[in-house]
Amino acid sequence: MKRLGSIFATFILVLLPIAHSLASTTLNTGLDLDSIELKDIPARHWYYGEYSIQQAKDQPTTEALAKRMAQTIAFQTSTEIDGAFSLVVEGATVDSILKEDTVIQLGWWVKREGEAKDEFKSELKPEAHCLVAQFKGNQTELMLAWHQLYLTALDRGYEVVGNGRTLINLHSNTGYMMAELQLVIE
Repeated sequence: MKRLGSIFATFILVLLPIAHSLASTTLNTGLDLDSIELKDIPARHWYYGEYSIQQAKDQPTTEALAKRMAQTIAFQTSTEIDGAFSLVVEGATVDSILKEDTVIQLGWWVKREGEAKDEFKSELKPEAHCLVAQFKGNQTELMLAWHQLYLTALDRGYEVVGNGRTLINLHSNTGYMMAELQLVIE
């Protein structure tokens, strides 16, 4: 009887942390699993530059880039900013996104196509059917959140086409950010 009680206690101790993590709406990745929804994203104009994941993780670099690109858009092009400073990954799997040499796009959503200046380009991003989730956490957790969203899409039976968009809603100087993750699916 004593052995059965010990087994039962061990069982409870093992299940409690699992139940707690399953009941949590936000995992330690910062991804809010309760916020996941399907969304059709309209086509939008995008003004951007291409950078490595390492450059994107460096906050002083991204802040300086956002400011310089905003000034370029305002003073050297015929377009206007029309949305958040964002990150776009195209044609990559989540596994390749986790590698430091992956090329990403950082830029601003704009009202119409803007003239290319310096290393900056402009294009129309096509409409997309996406699995969307909200992220709140440190920017170092962002890639893990993307991995979690990717696995969630596969678990739900969606075909992931490899494109993702991170719309940054808030970014503090401590590295905390709030963003919408848009994973393009078919």
